[in-house]
Amino acid sequence: MNRAILTTKNTFVDEINDILTQKFQREEKEYISFDETLDPNDQAHYEDLLHSLTPHGLPLHKLILKVDAPIILLRSMNPAEGLRNGTRLFCKDFDRNVIRAHIAFSDFAGKEVFIHRIPLQPPSGEEYTVPFKRTQFPIKVCITINPHICNVNGNSRMHFTMVVPFFAKHINNHQRNYY
Repeated sequence: MNRAILTTKNTFVDEINDILTQKFQREEKEYISFDETLDPNDQAHYEDLLHSLTPHGLPLHKLILKVDAPIILLRSMNPAEGLRNGTRLFCKDFDRNVIRAHIAFSDFAGKEVFIHRIPLQPPSGEEYTVPFKRTQFPIKVCITINPHICNVNGNSRMHFTMVVPFFAKHINNHQRNYY
């Protein structure tokens, strides 16, 4: 867990994490968030839209986790116990509303912790057509991360590999002749 892949965009982070998570030959658990508009009258009109949004600092609508997969905490839940924004952990066991994990780094390395679903809203600086909240585990898979995460919570001791992915869908037909 002292290595990570860096890439430049969060969309690349999510794509690469999905690909690499599929390689784990371990128990898998899928968690679907509960997304709701802040105005209950809008809920029926925007539910599908809310599921497709991936605001900075919020977990994905659909989290697919596997035992021993590395994850990163997106919110400080209990700093005194080592659960700060940016803490890296390993998944160990899954329940419907609780994930058992072990902290990977810091003075709390190896400590068993329990993460539960919490209601989250996009950061105040981000504007969305429909204000909403997402109830989900405040985590993301973190095999691949973006450079912003590098200096968070002791990650400066890690070894990184920089990747700039060129997925075929991002290259037009003329450019494909040169790759």
